[in-house]
Amino acid sequence: MMSLDSAARAGSAVERFSVHEARRPCASARMVLADAQAARERTGQGTYGSCRQCRHPMEPARLRIVPRARYCGRCHHFREARS
Repeated sequence: MMSLDSAARAGSAVERFSVHEARRPCASARMVLADAQAARERTGQGTYGSCRQCRHPMEPARLRIVPRARYCGRCHHFREARS
């Protein structure tokens, strides 16, 4: 049988985990929103669709799949491999 102290510690750990897990989707949604806003700004500046690293035009298929993309597929994969 679990003691009251053990049960309280377990309950506290579950609560901390739940709060942490609840924050993750919110942070992800904020990042997506920030990326979308940045893409809108690039549209206004006339730079939407250009890779921010190599400055070449991005593949239309990539922009259809990820309209908020900042990097072309090649540069994106290069950056992912480095991190």
